Order: sequence, then structure tokens, then C-alpha cells
Amino acid sequence: MTQDEILLAIEKYRKRSTLVRFFKSPREVIKEKPIYLLPFSLLCAIFFAYTALVYIKFNIYDTILLSVIVSLSIPALFDYYEKRRIRKIEDKFHDLLTDLAFSVKAGMDLDDALEIAAGGEYGKLTEGVKWIKRMMLWGLSFEEAMKKFAEKYPTPLIKSSVNLIIEVSRVGGKISEILEIAAENARESKYLERKRLSGVFPFIVVCYLSFFVFTVVIIVLATHLIPTLEEATKRAQEGSPFIGFVLTPQTVELYKRLFFHALIIQGLFNGLMAGKVGEGNIVAGFKHTVLFTLIATAVYVMFIK
Repeated sequence: MTQDEILLAIEKYRKRSTLVRFFKSPREVIKEKPIYLLPFSLLCAIFFAYTALVYIKFNIYDTILLSVIVSLSIPALFDYYEKRRIRKIEDKFHDLLTDLAFSVKAGMDLDDALEIAAGGEYGKLTEGVKWIKRMMLWGLSFEEAMKKFAEKYPTPLIKSSVNLIIEVSRVGGKISEILEIAAENARESKYLERKRLSGVFPFIVVCYLSFFVFTVVIIVLATHLIPTLEEATKRAQEGSPFIGFVLTPQTVELYKRLFFHALIIQGLFNGLMAGKVGEGNIVAGFKHTVLFTLIATAVYVMFIK
């Protein structure tokens, strides 16, 4: 078997394994890759479009727009709340490691330190600390219990910190020093993440500013240029001299639709760009896209239509 065939077989197995995991525990797979929500959200959008056209009697343009919003809103909301959940967990994880290291360094054994930590306020991690304690009472080592803990809370920071704890434990050393190293690593990781976000924030602002500038241009064209051309067309029809093209009601409606579609397209790609630049993935841009689409719809209803 050639190397390409081996790699192809590995890729097929990986995809099959992901599919099996999806049917066993869809929530866990979707947590890893929110993009898997898209087929479900597309089905919801199709159902909404059918209902809107057949029963509510929306026009085709409004139906398409609202269907796009529905299809993007579901993965956007899931991604937003999942990232917020992970952020809360990771913010408390550094405090947990620091408190454990301080307790052990003060002379407590690990069991007593975990007992005290189990009564602390670590948000969602409080139950996890009690779970580690139970695992150790059942005979697991601290390293094995931490590995199970990382499987229960599989955030990037927790998995990397637990791997660090296990590797340093194998080399040898005091548990307090190991926990201090892991706590410092967690603190440094969160600091670098905040620094990265502060560095890319101006680019996200640029995405928003460019959309709002484009929106203002569209509003000016719709509220000043189109009425001026309509007035000139009216004078030309009354016999006044007029040089230029004539706007019919159908042409005016076409221009308004074009302005609206231009706003939607601008908002769509600006939102995706904001997500890619700010958080490193396209799905994170869906929430920006939904917001821009709603703003575009409001502008169309208030100034263009």
C-alpha cells in the first residue's frame, strides 16, 4: 500500500469516526465544529421559507432575506454561547490551579486541598473539582483524575494545562510546583489571548465602519439622487427640456432593490471577515452577519422602500 493510499484510508476512517460520534453524541461533535449545525439550520430556513410563501404570503425577496437570517442565526447563537461558556470555565480554571497550589504549598495533602477547593466558587468547575475528588477516592491517581477532568471539560486551555501537569509529573517534582507551573501557563495563555484580541479589535472596528459608511452612501443615493432624477423625469414629461435618461416607476423600484441587495452583500462579507479576523473562524462571523443583515433591513424599510 502506497503512502497516498494509507493517508486516504486514515482520512476515511477519521470521517467515519466523526459520523459515528455525531450519532452517538451530536452535541459534543457540534461543540467541536459548529459548522455541522448548518444542515439543520438550512432545513429550518427551507421550512420557514415554505411557511412564509404559502401561508403568510410574504413576497419572494423578504422570504429569501429572512430565510438567510434564520439559516445563519442558529450556528451563530450556538457559537456565541459556547464560546462564552468556555471563556467562563477557563477564567476560573486559573484560579482553581492557583488555589490548589497554594493549599498544597501551605502543607495540606492533595485530598484536603481538593476538599477545600470543592467548597469554593469556581462556577461550572466547582462540580468538576468534586468529581476529581470522587475519582481519587475510587482509586485513580491525580494524573488520571485530571485526564478524566479534561475529557469532561475539553476546552483548549484545560486540555493543554492537564497535558502539561501529566508530562511534568512523569519527570518528577512536587505537586505544588507542578500546579504552580500549570497555573502560570494558564495565566500566560489567557494573557496572550487577551493581547491577541486587543490587537485585532481595530480590524473588527474597520469592518463595522466600512459597512456603516457604505450604508450612509446608499441612504444618500436613495433619499437624494433617486428623488432628484424622478423630479427631472416628471419635468421632462411636462415638456421641460431634460438631458439624460428617464426613470420609470419600474426602474425606481429596481434601483431600490439593487441598493438593498448591495447592503445585504456588504453586510454578509463584512460579517464573515470580522469573524475570521477577530476569532479565527468563519462561523464566528455569522453573528456579525446577522446583525448587519438586520441593520440593512431596517435601513431599507426606513429610508429606501
